[in-house]
Amino acid sequence: MLSPIMLERSHILVNNLTRYMVANGFQQRQLANLAGISPTTLNNWLRSYSYPEPENLLKLAVALHCEVPDLTETESYQDERKRYLTIGQASLLNAYQTDREFQKVCDISLRLYREKRLSAYVSKLQEYVESYDSETSEKK
Repeated sequence: MLSPIMLERSHILVNNLTRYMVANGFQQRQLANLAGISPTTLNNWLRSYSYPEPENLLKLAVALHCEVPDLTETESYQDERKRYLTIGQASLLNAYQTDREFQKVCDISLRLYREKRLSAYVSKLQEYVESYDSETSEKK
């Protein structure tokens, strides 16, 4: 049985897991298979009988295309945290908004990442870098 503090954390997890499962169109068994955990274990977490270890939270986040804090924090805290960008995030956002070539790379990368086609992702990225290198050397 979970302590009162862990039970509260578990309720937050259950709400967020359920929200992400609906958003991704996953049933419990599908999510369990994608995350590499047993359906019974996932069911125990969703019923607040137990709480996942950090490595299992990471597996769930990867399967649901989100970050661990998206599963473990309340929505109000997530919204507050997302208001602030790191310097690196701000630089990436600025580059994406102002550089068409960077937008293409990001869009292709994101699409391939979502499709879980990592080998295709690497090949396309290499092609793009090679074509970009040849274009920039021709301009010189």
